[in-house]
Amino acid sequence: MKIIRILPFIITAAVMSVIFMFSSQSKAVSADLSEGLTVKIVNTVPVIKDKPPEVKREIVKDIHSCIRKCAHFLLFSLLGISAFLMFAVMKYGNTEQRKWLYAIIFCAVYAAVDELHQMFVPGRSGELGDIILDTAGAMAGSTVFINVRDAIIVMYKRFKKN
Repeated sequence: MKIIRILPFIITAAVMSVIFMFSSQSKAVSADLSEGLTVKIVNTVPVIKDKPPEVKREIVKDIHSCIRKCAHFLLFSLLGISAFLMFAVMKYGNTEQRKWLYAIIFCAVYAAVDELHQMFVPGRSGELGDIILDTAGAMAGSTVFINVRDAIIVMYKRFKKN
């Protein structure tokens, strides 16, 4: 039972470590990684994969930035979920809304620290827009998690009655 109380801390630390690792990459390494992912995505879309290489290169160029922003949003969504669970097991905050708020504040502070960290990485910069995007990701992830969890609980109770 103790592992269930510790697991949110471990997951939160792991997600933060992954974010830190990606933020520590130089601009060139980071761009190569996200561009490689974008190429793989483009090559799996049935309507696009048979297009000529020059058309595919233009599509990659057009959606590369979007893929990078989606990665920010997704990673911070995961951080938002794990941070909410962390505050929930700590019994920090006497209401669900406070636990959610503490998790969002935690993620926003980490997003700001992450952007500050990037200012010291070659070719990278700290962006206010990324802090806002990261915080929005944390808000979305934790909100969706809470709503899905609550829906599952309601369905379980209905199923249990029958």
